[in-house]
Amino acid sequence: MTTPFPAGTGGKSGIVLEQVGRYESGQFAEDAAEIVATSADSDYLFVVNAEVPGVDVLDATDPADPERVDRISVAEAWPDVAEVTNVALKDEVPVGDRETTVLAVSAVAEAADANGRVLFYDAADRSNVGSAEVGATPDAVKFTPDGSRVLTADSGEPSDDYEIDPPGTVSVVDVREGADAASVEQADFAEYDGREDELRDRGVHVFGPNPTASTNLEPEYLTVADDGETAYVVLQLNNALAEVDVESATVEGIRALGYKNHDETGNELDASDVDRLCIRNWPVYGMYQPDAIVAFESDGETYLATANEGGMRDSEGYSEVTTVADLDLDPEAFDCGAIPGVESVGDLQKSEHLGNLLTTEARGDVDGDGRHEEIYAFGGRSFAIWRPDGTLVYDSGADFELLEAIHHPEYFNADGLENVPFAQSTVKGPEPEGIAVGDVGDRTYVFVGLERIASVVVYDVTDPADPAFVQYVNNRNFDVDPQAVENGPADPRDVGDLGPEGVTFVPASASPVDAPLVAVGNELSGTTTLYRVHALREAEGSGE
Repeated sequence: MTTPFPAGTGGKSGIVLEQVGRYESGQFAEDAAEIVATSADSDYLFVVNAEVPGVDVLDATDPADPERVDRISVAEAWPDVAEVTNVALKDEVPVGDRETTVLAVSAVAEAADANGRVLFYDAADRSNVGSAEVGATPDAVKFTPDGSRVLTADSGEPSDDYEIDPPGTVSVVDVREGADAASVEQADFAEYDGREDELRDRGVHVFGPNPTASTNLEPEYLTVADDGETAYVVLQLNNALAEVDVESATVEGIRALGYKNHDETGNELDASDVDRLCIRNWPVYGMYQPDAIVAFESDGETYLATANEGGMRDSEGYSEVTTVADLDLDPEAFDCGAIPGVESVGDLQKSEHLGNLLTTEARGDVDGDGRHEEIYAFGGRSFAIWRPDGTLVYDSGADFELLEAIHHPEYFNADGLENVPFAQSTVKGPEPEGIAVGDVGDRTYVFVGLERIASVVVYDVTDPADPAFVQYVNNRNFDVDPQAVENGPADPRDVGDLGPEGVTFVPASASPVDAPLVAVGNELSGTTTLYRVHALREAEGSGE
């Protein structure tokens, strides 16, 4: 179902997304379509296929009928690869004595304590033209706007037993002498070792076994400002943002992103998996914990848009995760009498209220007496716009869950692989995962992928302080049970799109149809879906 809502634009021209094409890999629940990259000089879409591990190359010359024409197996160039995580494409990158369109691929090593790599490929013939060693577990890769450098966000994820915990870093790969002669410098967080209490006092979520800053701070995603001088790096599990100077490859600062008060009007959430839809205020703080981040400019100022997915440390060696029912709450800290239907902390902890909501044990005991005065949930269930200094400019509040409730009340907060409603209400809700920004005419738009319910939401962010909702798109077929696809006998082609992981805006200058496109990689359904972006006036004038 594709449902346009060109409302709230204040009478200005808006846009409508129309699905025009879809590539089906035939792989289901195998992370076969994640991040999508393209460029003005390339006729192809490059799609991360983690199962290969590698990259599927799609010919999108006809967006209505994208087809795979090649597959890059990263293991052929780097046998130690365990997983491919991200891709980026840039035109006019030097390789030897020529310039060409180069694909950068970030890849994770098999060994938990080994560094990852960024591998470079000629986009035209898909030949490997170079590589560079980066930090452990690189999760994201980006070119600077001028193509002179490639940056990776190296999360340094610990092993499941926490016996190995590599440092988190940001690698700056210099390709000015060519992708075949790349050199690497790394920004790390060693200068914050011994300053963990200072970071905590500022609101940075530093916690866990042996929480040394250099290993506890884990870069998840990054973006680069238009001038190419500064990178902004999401520290997802730490609910913080790092600023990195690209030229010197140094961390210039760490900013806590703060906490969303779900007890304020506009920030409501559904916190129970009991069989009822109940989006309301609760005495809960949400840790924003963004995944994807993108920089854009408005009136000469840089802004950052984030998809506030949420993340948690939950493994064999350490887990911060518990439920509100299992917290020892301080009854004096909660004004239960002011909450409809709740008369005591015991009521608050019932399953039909907050009892089953996942929360962290690592935050909320304000006075250190062993009892929690505050409750912290994972993720913001929203997208947000920030200034580079970490100041919150806008948050979409409860919009995403309200949109779900309007369009899919029978499957509200369903998981990607089950049509069971409310399954994600106690976890991270819709889980905003991917985000992209693009200009259409004189307006700027943000496109956000909701991983669990499998939707894409569009906002006009021309005024970053006052975005306007534009459209809600969902191509999931709820008449088909994903479990019947995963286990048989249902056909994976019938389930629609599941698990949008990456969202990519393709400007008209790089589009084969002379109109902008939005490409979405859906990891669970293994599909790559293309939407044409229609300017509203154009659509009205042409009868579309």
